[in-house]
Amino acid sequence: MERTSAWAVLGYIQEHPGATISSIAGAGDARNKTREARVRDLTADGILRTEPGSYRNRPTIRYYLTPRGEILATILDMLVKI
Repeated sequence: MERTSAWAVLGYIQEHPGATISSIAGAGDARNKTREARVRDLTADGILRTEPGSYRNRPTIRYYLTPRGEILATILDMLVKI
């Protein structure tokens, strides 16, 4: 997994719980496909969880950190501040 984009995804979702894939992919300077791939990887690894949602009467998937993801994001945040 590409670390920089994974960290960026974790940080974004930590700041924006319930973010959609389009908002995650559009944030920052990484390519959209790279961010989408990291979201899939982090979800498969149990670091992110999904919930159904809607936007403008359209179904969508919202992403949240799992308890494990919360711990990881907090640790990464502390490391960045060193």
